[in-house]
Amino acid sequence: MVGVCCGCVAKPASVQPRKTYNTLVPQLFAGEPAATDEAIDSSTRRKIQKLQEYVQANPAKIPKVSRRLMRRIAATLLNPGAKLGHVKVAVHAYIYMLARSTDDVSSYSPGFFAQEVVSGPESVVPLLLKDVHIEMRTLGAELLAVFTRVQSHVDCHLNAIQVHVPQVCRAAQAALSAGRKEQRLQEAAGRRQQGGKLVVPNPLDLVARR
Repeated sequence: MVGVCCGCVAKPASVQPRKTYNTLVPQLFAGEPAATDEAIDSSTRRKIQKLQEYVQANPAKIPKVSRRLMRRIAATLLNPGAKLGHVKVAVHAYIYMLARSTDDVSSYSPGFFAQEVVSGPESVVPLLLKDVHIEMRTLGAELLAVFTRVQSHVDCHLNAIQVHVPQVCRAAQAALSAGRKEQRLQEAAGRRQQGGKLVVPNPLDLVARR
C-alpha cells in the first residue's frame, strides 16, 4: 500500500482559518438595524473603525471588503421588506474609510474603492441615487461628495464622478419639492385646526417676549 503524506491532505473546511474580513464586515450588521434618522451607535462606530484598521494593515483585501459592503447595500435595497438602517451603516463605513485614505500614513488611496462606489456596473452611488426613499438618495449624494473631496491629482476619478452629477441634481430637486409639499400640508393642517377653535397664547411665550 502506498503511503500518504499527512501534510499533503487538505484540511476540512470546518478547520480552515476564517478570513478576517468575513468576520469584520458581517459584524457591522449584527443585531436589529437602527432607523435611518437615528445616529449610528458607539458600538457600530467602533466596528467601523476596526474595519478601517484592518484595511489599513491589509490594503490588498480592500476589494473583497468593498464588494461585501456593496452586495449588502444592493441586497437590502432590492428587498422591499428590508430595513434600511444597514444601508446607512455600510455607507458610513465607506465614508470613514475614504476619509482616512487621505491620512499621511495611509496605505491605500480612494481609488481602491472606485469600482464599487462610482465606476462599476453595480456601483453603490447610482444605486442609492435612484432609490425611491429620500434618505437613501441623500446617502448616495453624501457618499459621492466624500469620494469627490478625497480625490488627488495622482489618483483621480473625475470622469466617473461627473456621470452621477445629474442624478444628484435630480435627487436634490425631488427632496426640495417633497420638503415644500410637506411644509404646505403642515401649514394647511394648522389652519384647519385653528379654524374651529379660539387659539389662546401660551403665557410662558408672552413672558419670554418681554
